[in-house]
Amino acid sequence: MEEDDEYLPPVNYIESIRKGKLVYAKDRWFQFNRLMMYFFLISMLSGSLYAAIEEIPNREYSPLFFVVFVDPFIVISLVLLNTLVKVKGKKKLENKEDVMNTLHHFYDGLTFMASRTDVIRDIKRPDISGFGWCITVILKDDEVYFHKVTTTSRSPVSPIAVIPNYLKCKKIARYFQELQNNKPVADE
Repeated sequence: MEEDDEYLPPVNYIESIRKGKLVYAKDRWFQFNRLMMYFFLISMLSGSLYAAIEEIPNREYSPLFFVVFVDPFIVISLVLLNTLVKVKGKKKLENKEDVMNTLHHFYDGLTFMASRTDVIRDIKRPDISGFGWCITVILKDDEVYFHKVTTTSRSPVSPIAVIPNYLKCKKIARYFQELQNNKPVADE
């Protein structure tokens, strides 16, 4: 469990809820890694835009193709990379039980890391393919926040597969709400 904390820093619970984005606890190496990733992606955006502007007079449209079709995915990745999918739940204890059932419905062999009662996390380290993932669930009273990120052997948080991860969280959130709505309501 502590190895996973070294691989991917713990979640800053309060800031994550306040910002609606997954915020990690401060870790200098991790922050440097993230900064370099953003620098690389923004450099790609600006470089392709510059190349497109320079090559249009020469009737060379391949850089323009890159700007029109690839750059939007880079921008979307930057926006959605840490975005939490928020759903309305019931009571915290019931939410936690339903979250566990929901995650087991979608994933086999989970080894939850619930060091705190309000954060549930499962990290699958990169395997032979070089890819892994981390799913994080934050519980706050009657709200539940889902997040999934792809990890690689070179970077604990990767912009690869951001859109599919976000859509997967939306699907998980829908299943979670269906699970909660199909339960009989207990008298209070």
